[in-house]
Formats: sequence, C-alpha cells, structure tokens
Amino acid sequence: MAKYAFILIFCFTFQSAFTQDSLCVFKVNGSVLKTSANAIQVVKKGDYIIRSDKFVLDNASNILSIDKLGNAYVLNQKGNYSFKDFISNKESKSSSGLTSKYFKLIWKELRNANGNATLIGGVFRGEQLMIFPRDTVKIASSKIAFGWKRADEDSKYYVFIRDIENDKTAKFELNTNELTLYKANPIFSNGTFFEWVVTTDEFPNLDNLTFFSFELINKSEYKSLIKDYSAFQQELKALGFSSEDIKNAICEAYGICN
Repeated sequence: MAKYAFILIFCFTFQSAFTQDSLCVFKVNGSVLKTSANAIQVVKKGDYIIRSDKFVLDNASNILSIDKLGNAYVLNQKGNYSFKDFISNKESKSSSGLTSKYFKLIWKELRNANGNATLIGGVFRGEQLMIFPRDTVKIASSKIAFGWKRADEDSKYYVFIRDIENDKTAKFELNTNELTLYKANPIFSNGTFFEWVVTTDEFPNLDNLTFFSFELINKSEYKSLIKDYSAFQQELKALGFSSEDIKNAICEAYGICN
C-alpha cells in the first residue's frame, strides 16, 4: 500500500511540476487588454500572466508570451481569450534550440530570477549599477549608449571609461542614468578594447570596482559574426519579429550589437 501511495504522490508531483500556470509577456503589438480581478489594463512587456486572466485583442494586434522553459505562446487574431486559449497556442520548438535558450534568458531577466539585489520603486538597491553595454559585448554602432540603474532619486553618477590597450581613463559626471558617446570621441580614437563602470562615489578606488568590458568592431566584422546565428534569425522572423527586434535579440543573447 505504501508503495502505491508513493507512486501516486510522485505522479502528482511530477504532473504539478510541469503544469503551465504562468507566463510572462515579451512582445505586444497593437491593442491588447487583460482582465484580472475585475480590473482592466493594457498589456505591456514584462506583465505576469496567471490562470484567471482573460484577454481581448483588437484588429491587427498580437501578443507573444514566454514561460520559464523557453516556450513561446502567440495570440494574433482579434477576439476574447482565456489563459487556456493562450497556452493552447504554443509555438513549435526550433530545431536549433537557440530561440528556446534566448527565451529562457529573457524570462530570467523579466522575472528578476537571478537578481541578487532588489529594485524598489524603480530604484536599485545593490552594488552593481551597469545595464548596458553589458559585460564582454562587441559593438559595431557608430555611437555607444551607456545605461545604468538609479541608486537614489537625487544621486549624481560618475562614469569611468578606460582604454585598456593604452591605459587611459575618461570620467563623466551626470545627473541622469544614461550617456551616449560617438565613436569619434577621443577616448575611442586609439583603442579597440574598453571597460566601463558607474558609481555614485566621485573619487573611488577604481581597483576596487568591477568593470564591464566591451570591444569596438566594424560593420564587416559584425555581418560576419551574425552569420553564425542565421537559424536563430529565421526562427525569430517566423514568430513575427522585425529586423530591429532580431538585431536587438542577437545583441541581448549573444553580445553582438549594432
């Protein structure tokens, strides 16, 4: 009897572990509304979807959501839908597995699954502020956009960009959480490999800070590198991703940015 009870418990646990009970919105085009707990709201990227939610899609609207296993679910026809309808529209997994790996990464980012620090009211509580360029990326764009989390509402930020090959460091003081520099900036004139860090300390000991590195590449190098991800590009295109979306996905997933 105990043996059968164990089997029953195991089967129930196994089934529960693989029951789809939540999704996260990754991409929305057009007007998509969600009804949850008698409240109606416009659906946006990062929204959490649970079993009790219902959806209304307008003409030419579509929504793509993902789960923690890297599966994608798409609604792209006008109408009213339940959560069950949503998970019934599961996209077939790609043969390469690249898209699934990408969606797993996005799930973790959207749900803050790997965050050691917390984000409270849009304010970051933790040591590392940098968002983009993330560590070890290659950048082909003519301008480099730096972005970081806010530490406090009234904080000043000090961005340090170091030319690794020539051991030169530039410092910028800002009141915002973003900085855009062109490749023509003198700091980038003699090198290819750089690293950067942002801090609220005006005169920090740079040896005690963790830098993110990035490499500047040209357009030809960029085109050559992304050829290795042609299957990934085709899979995203089949899911309705635009050329710009695909470019951003390659940057986010594989660190090859333009």
